[in-house]
Amino acid sequence: GTGGCWPGWRTWAAMVGAVDSLFLFGGFAGGAFLGDLLRLDLASMAWSNVTDVQGVPPAARCSHGMVALGASIYLFGGQNAAGPLGDLLAFHVATRTWAAVRPVAGSAPPGARYSLGLAVL
Repeated sequence: GTGGCWPGWRTWAAMVGAVDSLFLFGGFAGGAFLGDLLRLDLASMAWSNVTDVQGVPPAARCSHGMVALGASIYLFGGQNAAGPLGDLLAFHVATRTWAAVRPVAGSAPPGARYSLGLAVL
């Protein structure tokens, strides 16, 4: 069975698998944008809130894209009460650290967007 803190009902959240877990971020529920990160340990099938993080976590949002690459999760875009977002952040699973990902000089990042998909090929 499953245990821990069940994520509860939400729409427009994103989930990816990384290392030995599934990670769920954000969404929209009860008229509010969510900014929580939850982890489902695939061995125990127990949910937990990932609260002991380093760095600056992403703003609450929904309709964002997430993808896992190696031992990191990348989150891009989405929307919140301020409108569409165009930030890119990395969550390093082993160190539980959020960090902004900035393009190199002269490289233009994509514009703000939501309801998008990300993939690793």
